[in-house]
Amino acid sequence: QDKDNWFYENILKDSISILFYREWNNYYDYVLKKTKPSPVFALDGLWVNYQKQNEFNPPHMHTGHYSFVVFMKIPTHWKEQHALSICANSNTPAASDFQFFFGFEGGQVAAIQIPLCPEDEGRMLFFPAWLKHQVFPFYECEEERITISGNIRLYDPNKSE
Repeated sequence: QDKDNWFYENILKDSISILFYREWNNYYDYVLKKTKPSPVFALDGLWVNYQKQNEFNPPHMHTGHYSFVVFMKIPTHWKEQHALSICANSNTPAASDFQFFFGFEGGQVAAIQIPLCPEDEGRMLFFPAWLKHQVFPFYECEEERITISGNIRLYDPNKSE
């Protein structure tokens, strides 16, 4: 529960505005021409993920307009995880990483890996909800990895909920 909408108002609101108005069509329609009423965004789901070693989130995307993840506890360091025998000889070691996928015309897919370590605790990734992503498992650690995630929805005042 986001008491008094604090997290939205103090953390998310500015990021939403920046990302929304970076799209030229949005800036043109909402700010310059004012052909659309000001957008109304709201936090639409907030949850905590507790993951034990060997657990992961397979490729997925979220609902809504934007999504975010906040890394609350990262019990492993990517350098140690990438050096484990399970991925040490891989061309793209990924143990304990967060990864985004980008598709290109012609069917090519690129991945952007975000290696994680305890120094990333408190870091937030804010991204379009349609952007596919995954979280790789971590190994040889009894502590939990903890993240907070959520979705932001754009409400259209011309449509009934």
